[in-house]
Amino acid sequence: MSDVKTCTKCGETKSLTEFHRDKNRPDGLTGACKACRTASSKKWQSKNLERAYENNKRYRDRLAPVRALVAAEAAALRKIGRRQRALIRTEKKCPSCELVLPIEDFGINVTTLDGRNCYCLPCAAEYNRSRGPRNVSNGKRLTYSELSEEHRTRLRAKQRRWFKNLDREERDKINQSQREARKNNPERLASARASCRNHWLKNREQYVEKKRRYEAAKLRRTPPWLTDRDIAEMRLAYSMASNLEYENGKKYEVDHITPLQGEKVSGLHVPWNLQVIPANENRSKGNKFLVGEDIA
Repeated sequence: MSDVKTCTKCGETKSLTEFHRDKNRPDGLTGACKACRTASSKKWQSKNLERAYENNKRYRDRLAPVRALVAAEAAALRKIGRRQRALIRTEKKCPSCELVLPIEDFGINVTTLDGRNCYCLPCAAEYNRSRGPRNVSNGKRLTYSELSEEHRTRLRAKQRRWFKNLDREERDKINQSQREARKNNPERLASARASCRNHWLKNREQYVEKKRRYEAAKLRRTPPWLTDRDIAEMRLAYSMASNLEYENGKKYEVDHITPLQGEKVSGLHVPWNLQVIPANENRSKGNKFLVGEDIA
């Protein structure tokens, strides 16, 4: 087989590499050379711009899924390679302080390739301290007591949403750690109690109104058909709470299993709707109805 071929358009004899492949022809190559075919294609496109644009668009749309798949596979391979290199890295440069530090000096972050934060621990701590409102006079970050009431309300709402999304085990761990912290720091506990006392003194009217509203709801939720025996059983529950507090040295309270002022369901002030539980559990429960309990 010859290594050259004559173009059917320009009539020149050229090497086989100057011709496109065409499986429908006997020799497997096009009749016209690459240069002639390119010139002919450009001439046709200049006269038929709309049809050329539509043809190119159909071609790109047909190849788009294939190109996306190839790009995703290539990115995955590159990411695997970077992660393998990152996992064996023992040092890292902090972009803030520009120091090359051991990998242990960076916080854990499972979303990054090397599993560590971008900034070192001191720089990250400084950045966190710089966030939030600051005092205009001295430039220091405001404490919680110095924040406005609106800002504190937003922070408390954000904390409640975060705590509500936690699992039961995680909540118990947080509560246990807080109890241990209060036990190991009597000064902190005394300060917290003094703060609660001051808040009660400043907002005594709100506390009194809340208590009166609860007592009125209890009266409305007490059915008139209760017998003397039912009332005696209810008094026994309150006596049991006092006895447990005296014996264990821990405060107990009488709780309504189905709350009297629940948001979705309300119970009655009846003996079978009462339970004696520790005060901290009663306060954490609030007026929530736990699913699975009997409705009174």
